[in-house]
Formats: sequence, C-alpha cells, structure tokens
Amino acid sequence: MAVAFGALGAALATAYVLTGGHELALPALRLDFLWQQAGFQIAESLVPVGPADPVWRVLLAGVLNTLLAASIAVSLALPIGIALALGREAPARPLAWCATGVVEAIRNTPVLLQLFLWYAIVTQALPGPREALEILPGVLLCNRGLFLPWFAEGGIDWPRLGGFNISGGLALSPEMTVLAGGLALFHGCYLAEIFRAGIRAVPAGQHDAARALSLGRVLAFRRVVLPQALGFALPSVAVQVLALLKNTSLAVAIGFPDFVGTLATVVNRNGRALEGLVLTAIVFLAINAALGAVIDRLARRPGAALTVEPGRASGRRAISVGEIAFGLALLALAAPLLWNALRWGVLDAVWTGQASACGAAAGACWAVVPEKARLLLFGLYPSGETWRAALAAALVVVAAIAAMSGGQWPLRRVVALVVGGVAIPLWLLGGGAGLRAIPSSQWGGLSLTIALAASVVVAASAAAIPLALARMSGSAWIALPARGAIELFRSVPLVALLLAADLLLPQLLPAGTEVPKLLRAFAAVALLATVNLAEVLRGALRSVPPGQREGARALGLSRQATFLLVVLPQALRIATPAAVNVYVGAIKDTSLVVIVGIFDVTGAAKAAMADPSWMRYAPELYLLLAATYFSICFPIARFARGLERQASSASAPRKRSMSAASL
Repeated sequence: MAVAFGALGAALATAYVLTGGHELALPALRLDFLWQQAGFQIAESLVPVGPADPVWRVLLAGVLNTLLAASIAVSLALPIGIALALGREAPARPLAWCATGVVEAIRNTPVLLQLFLWYAIVTQALPGPREALEILPGVLLCNRGLFLPWFAEGGIDWPRLGGFNISGGLALSPEMTVLAGGLALFHGCYLAEIFRAGIRAVPAGQHDAARALSLGRVLAFRRVVLPQALGFALPSVAVQVLALLKNTSLAVAIGFPDFVGTLATVVNRNGRALEGLVLTAIVFLAINAALGAVIDRLARRPGAALTVEPGRASGRRAISVGEIAFGLALLALAAPLLWNALRWGVLDAVWTGQASACGAAAGACWAVVPEKARLLLFGLYPSGETWRAALAAALVVVAAIAAMSGGQWPLRRVVALVVGGVAIPLWLLGGGAGLRAIPSSQWGGLSLTIALAASVVVAASAAAIPLALARMSGSAWIALPARGAIELFRSVPLVALLLAADLLLPQLLPAGTEVPKLLRAFAAVALLATVNLAEVLRGALRSVPPGQREGARALGLSRQATFLLVVLPQALRIATPAAVNVYVGAIKDTSLVVIVGIFDVTGAAKAAMADPSWMRYAPELYLLLAATYFSICFPIARFARGLERQASSASAPRKRSMSAASL
C-alpha cells in the first residue's frame, strides 16, 4: 500500500509539472462504493453474483476469474514450453527449425492481436455443437467453447450432445478458451527459451558422466540434465508466470470478466478512477510480493544462476543423410496441412472485388485488404494529406535501419536519429510551421503505430537513465520514491495503466485543461517501457567493475566526468541487448492502445470489421496485421541477439550470464 501511494504521489507530481504548476483537482480517496449494489451482471464466475450484490463481491468474482484463467494458462504453458525447448534442442535440425519457426512467429507478434485472431477463428470458423471437433477423447471444441470431462457424483461426467448444445462435463466459454489458450501459447514460447537456456546451462560433463555410467541418452537427459535445467530456469519461469498473470487483463478486449475488466465496468459507472487504480495496484502488488518472495528464495539457492557455457552452443555442420530423411518424413506428414493452407491462402483465395465475391469462394478473402487499405494505413487522416503520414512512417523506418547499422553512437548521430525519426515525423503528422494542423484524434492506422512506437522508444530511453540513477541513489528521499514507482508500474498491467490514464488524468487536471487521448495513451505505454528499461540500466550500471571508477578518479577525473566518460558508456554497451528486447516489447505493447479507443492499426482493423459486409473475414485481416508486426519486431529481435553473440564472443573464456530480461 505504501509503495502504491508513493508511486501515485510521484505520478501526481509529474502531472503537476506538465500542467505548468497549476493546482491539481485531486478527488478524495473513498472506498465506500465497495458496499454499494453493483447494478450489473457478469457473464460467468466461480461464485454466484448478480446486480443486487455489493461491488466487492463482484470484484472478488473477477479476481477468481483472473486466477482461474491464469491457472489454466500456466498449466498449459509449462508443457508447451518444455516441448518447444526440446524441439529446439533436438539433434534433428528439421524438427529444431519447425520449433524455432513457431517460437519466433508467436514471440514477435502482439499477444492482443493473437487473442483477436483466435477469438475470430473460434467464433466464426469453428463448427457448431452438432459438428464439434473431438480434439482428444471426451474433449470437444466448437464455436460455443471447450467442453472437458469433469468430476461428478458417482464418477466422471463426460460432455455429450443434447439437443442443439453440449451438456455435461466442464464447459469453458469461448472467451475463457481463447484467453487461456492464447496466453498459454504466447508465454509457452517465452518459457521455451527459458527452458532451452536452462538445458544449455547444465555442464556438458554431467551428461557425459551419466553416459559413462551406462545410462541411455534419453534416460540420462530425463534423470540428470532435465532436473538441473528446470532448477536453473525456475526463477525466470516465475517471472514469466507473473507476466502471464498480468496479461490476463487483456480479457477486457474479448469480453471475459476478469478483475481488471470488472473493475473498469465499476469505474465507468461511478467515475471512481483513482480508487480503481489503487485497488488494481493493491491486488497485483500483493500477487507480485508473493511471487517475488518465491523468486528471491529460489535465486538464493546454490547453483540457481542461469549461465551458459559458450562451448555448449552448437556450431555449423553439414546436414546428415538421417536428417534429410527425417525432414522428408516430417514434410510428408505435414503435406496435407500445408496443401490445405496453400489452397485456402493462395489457390482458392479471392484477391479483389467486393464481399459478395468472397461468399462463394472456398479460400481466404484477401479482397478485404485493398478495400480497407486506406483505413489500415492512415485511419481517419484527411485524404488530401495522407502523403504526410506516409512520409512520416518512412522516416521512422529509415531512422530505425540507421540505428541498427554501425556500432558507433556519437552524440550527433543520436540527435540526428531523434530529429529525423521522431521530431520531423511528429511535425509531419501534426502540422504547423507551414503545414495544415491535423488534430491527433484524426491520426490512425499503421502510420500512427509506427510513429507511436518510435516516440515511446525515444521517450523511455531519455527517462530511464535518470530513473535508474535515482533508484541507485544513496539518499532514501530519492531512492524510495523511484523504487516505489518502478515496483508499482512494473506490477500493474498495462491495460490498467491505459484505463487509469484515460479516466483518471482528466479528473486530476484543472477544469478546462484538456490532454489529448493519444497523449494519455502514449504516457502509459512510455511509462511502462521506462521502468522496465530503468531496471535493465540499473543492472548494467552495477555490473561495471568498481576498478573502472577508481582508475578514472586516480587519473584526476571528477565524479561527474567519471560517470559520463567511463561508467555510462560501458553500462550502455552492456545493457544494449536487453534494452533492445525492451524496445521490442514496447512496440508490441502499442497495440494495446486500442483498448482506450486509439485508432492505431489494430483499432483500424477493428473498425474495418465493424462493416457487416466484411465481418466474416476478420481472420484474414488479423493474419495480415500479425505479419506486419512480425516484419517490424523480428529484425529488431535478431539485431538484439546479434549484439548478445558479440558480447559473448568478446568474453568467451568465462561463462556468460543470461538474465531474465534478455530472454
């Protein structure tokens, strides 16, 4: 609670500065509404609730829904992660390539977009209950959800078709099915990389010794390597579980009544946004504290550090005859699926025309793309000025390519990239100084997404350094507020931050003061990226050997010159790989602004699907958006991994530590 209020005070001080020193209209903090009647019904819950129940009981039902969805997702994500990790480490490279393709495709697209895609498939592409798919014995999947065998009096109750619906067993709604399954797949891919790092962290001598004791290859892996790998990976797994728990807040986008979505409904009805933010902070900070205690306990265990021996990395070798045969067999097994995908996506697809032309087609309807192209690219931007939005997006892309080329970062290059990649694109979008002024409410589409991502990266990079230094300050008056802000904003889901910025900030500002909705959303996304980046920089600053500072001071450099000329350049070099991964996460997080009504490319796709003529073809549009985000995030992620390999090769004689942030 103290941390939450301390961070809230820091946020209020920031808002005070942004408003030019005007007095904030701070509302009184009261929680009496928790005992008032809720006045609304939630679709599903583990405890019976209704409109006449008090608000606290409805919120409790939301918390239980959050924990239920997270529990199901975690129970699925762990085996998915282990299976993909084993696939990526498989000696047969065709299998490793397949697992790598799945991991890279899922990790480099926003989880919200994946949930939209799965929800569209479940509700529009799956058959009804009469033709339900039996994916496992007794496990039925249809457009009304997932039906599982469940315990009942006298034995197990199996799902069965009764009339026009399925009865018996445990029924999970489409929303719960999509939320739990989508999060399990997304975080399972992250867990795969953690488990793979754990496997590589086991010294090769452990496996060799097991084989010398006549254990088979499989038994040696299962009895010797895997237990140690799981022990090494446990702290990072706990961090990923916490991230999954926070991502359950995305349920608000698909209509599942989790805690954040239920609280948002309460806040919309009574306007108590400040209380909503505090309650969200308390709930998630409590969960963070519990998991944090587990992480600290595991991290203190002997041998729990996740390290990788450079010698374990597999080098390039010629593909063997056995691998070729295995690859051909794998291709033969996947041939029907690949052929059906090719027919649906290319051969039988409709590429142009109206929605009526797609009705009789057996394949995908890509005609929705040219039909809604202007909306997807520019949103509501005035038609005669779209050249400005296109040029702004092109400048950002050029600046990003320039940033990833070359290894030197002099100050003049940084200034040129910021001016050319952020300042000029924002001027082109907004106008002024000779250009027609365009309000931010008319910005939209892919051009807005690119400009927003670039602005978030630059703002977070500028704010993270002073925040990290404040966190490391020897003064408690400086370090404690910085620590409180970091812990709070890292613990609260971004969805809650977006909703708080959208609903709370207008209440705090003086009457007549208006902050554009886009600026509020930008502040929330940039704030989360800043605190994540500050922790990365803090770790890098601590990793600079003390002898560097002592040597610089011995040469007569002042404390400030030592930091700027000796410590900071080394810390930035150490932090760059993990920082780039934070940037990738921030770019994917920009897709969440659709939740507060920002017309980015995801919001434009949602608006396009509001057209009844094209509503059926949401999967095609979401697949296109997934490919777009992948084309942006994947090269940046590969750039970060290249930096990690360079850092590893520069220190080959010693083990390279792999932090959770770099995973």
